[in-house]
Amino acid sequence: MMNRRPKKMLSVTVNPDALVPDYEAQDRGRKRFLNRKKNNETQTWDLINEGPIDVPPRAEYIKALKSGELIPANPWTQSFAR
Repeated sequence: MMNRRPKKMLSVTVNPDALVPDYEAQDRGRKRFLNRKKNNETQTWDLINEGPIDVPPRAEYIKALKSGELIPANPWTQSFAR
């Protein structure tokens, strides 16, 4: 069995005004957004918490970093936002 190094994750905070798709969930056929939960009463996507979350360094998330939809939470992630 090979030892695999875990992939480094981007640490980000979601801009409260943005709905950033959860691309891993979409790959599995589910409609979700990062750090959001569906409020069935109001039919909106409410922010779960304001703290940082980890996402894989996918092109879609890097694009969201550059556009300001995701806010970098550490210097390594900041390097992708340029």
